Amino acid sequence: MIMAGADVPTGNCETPVSLLDLSATIADHFGVPLDGADGIRPLPELAATPYDPERAVFSEYHGTGSVSGG
Repeated sequence: MIMAGADVPTGNCETPVSLLDLSATIADHFGVPLDGADGIRPLPELAATPYDPERAVFSEYHGTGSVSGG
């Protein structure tokens, strides 16, 4: 995932992230609490913490012609 902006430092974050973290990022930006947000964190918060190779994220593929999620 690529993130850029005025207050975003340059560099790489190797910790796995998901689109759910993006929803936490948007809510955090507007100062709105996100109910049921256990396990997801705003992207700037993740980027500012040490590498966490054990962080689990869910991924599913639904491509053209796919009969089920993979």
